Amino acid sequence: MILSQKLHRAAAIFMLSSMLLVYSDASLKAQTAPSSESAVIQHLVVSEGVPLHVILTGKVRFKRGEPVHGRLVEPVFAFDREVLPEGTQVVGHITEFSSASRLVRFTSMASGNFTPVREPQLTFDSLILKDGTTIPILTRVTPGANNVVRFSAGASEEKKSKIATATEMARQQIDAKKRAVIDAIKGPGKMDRVKEEMWSFAPWHPQYLPSASRFNAKLTAPIDFGDISIPTSELADLGTQPAADSIVAARLIPTLDSRTASHGNEVQALLTRPLFSADHHLIFPEGSRLSGTVVQAQAARHWHRGGKLAFMFTRMELPEALARQLDAPKAQHLEGRLDGVEVDNKTGAVQLDEEGGAAADSSKKRFIMPAITTMLAMNGSEGAEPVRVHHIPTGATRNNFGPRIISGGIGFGLIGSAMSRFLGPVGPFLGFYGAGRSIYSNIIGPGQEVTFPADTAIEIRLSGSSATPK
Repeated sequence: MILSQKLHRAAAIFMLSSMLLVYSDASLKAQTAPSSESAVIQHLVVSEGVPLHVILTGKVRFKRGEPVHGRLVEPVFAFDREVLPEGTQVVGHITEFSSASRLVRFTSMASGNFTPVREPQLTFDSLILKDGTTIPILTRVTPGANNVVRFSAGASEEKKSKIATATEMARQQIDAKKRAVIDAIKGPGKMDRVKEEMWSFAPWHPQYLPSASRFNAKLTAPIDFGDISIPTSELADLGTQPAADSIVAARLIPTLDSRTASHGNEVQALLTRPLFSADHHLIFPEGSRLSGTVVQAQAARHWHRGGKLAFMFTRMELPEALARQLDAPKAQHLEGRLDGVEVDNKTGAVQLDEEGGAAADSSKKRFIMPAITTMLAMNGSEGAEPVRVHHIPTGATRNNFGPRIISGGIGFGLIGSAMSRFLGPVGPFLGFYGAGRSIYSNIIGPGQEVTFPADTAIEIRLSGSSATPK
């Protein structure tokens, strides 16, 4: 009896131990299952040389040490994610001033403007995030572009594919965010621009940077955002062929100019936004390289014929270290043509054609100013005008002061107007001088060159290729 009880007790203990072992093994497998998928540790860093696109939130006096406040117009990406959203505050100051060349100073004085011609040199030294976090930065600042030009096929364009339509919608959303930042800043600056135009006629006027001025703050030291863990399943499409009609945002590495470029010159650019597949798997991260060549270059010529420039990208490649780490295809052969570009309206307008070529836009509006200045100069050349009473000449005359003063102002600003009031022949001379200058610059002289400075923001439309990646 006692032996039987001991056997039953041993069997129960054995069964209970077995159940505990099975449960423990199942729990261990359940706990380790999620971690069985491998992951890649990626360091998030905004590299040295990346430009920050900044718009000023208020006008800035020309004074050394004057504080400068702005906001980011474009978000900044690191690898596959946004690390600095648009609207991030940027703070800096004026460090010094650079003087213009003698030719520029002489041209300014020849127009009656004796204000010192100088450009403020800025630096931005900190970023302020929405949560109040301050990130110190080191930058080198250059003037930025204020307009995006894109190719548009017009109303007769064939119906877009689903991919192209989705791409267009995404681009419109990006533009809407950018406009929201700009519109919040540009409103208060309208009156400043009117005052600036009025002051331009004075021989001396106060100098300041107007609100909504654009600048590129190029990083001279990287910004570190730490490490992240990315499951390898999300990188399965890395380095594969992008879909046709994909739009990639990039920045040019070299400066391209229609006057100095030649057919066959190498062109390179770096992606500023990551490129994803239709199911949102990363294909090419920020910092991937585009390579291509110049296919057309023509310098500007007289009679206001503008320059022409076209280039095409034929290769997109991953950063070498990343391709080696994940054993992904390093590069893809493709065809990429210019679909959009940021330009500065002060240096002339640009038009894009279907093949991605850029040409200086020579608007017919350029004939308006020569016509007006010539008419005003001719009116100012008339001496005395007859005095009429009820449209009947009285035989008396009076000096033609009004048109003469305006004519002098055309050629030499307020000083020319004052001289024309007291020195009769000066007004017509200055009037025709100003008209001649306008005729040469708008009709006879060379047109605008097509110039894309280094770090110019561009949009490239891709089409696939059957070539084997290397």
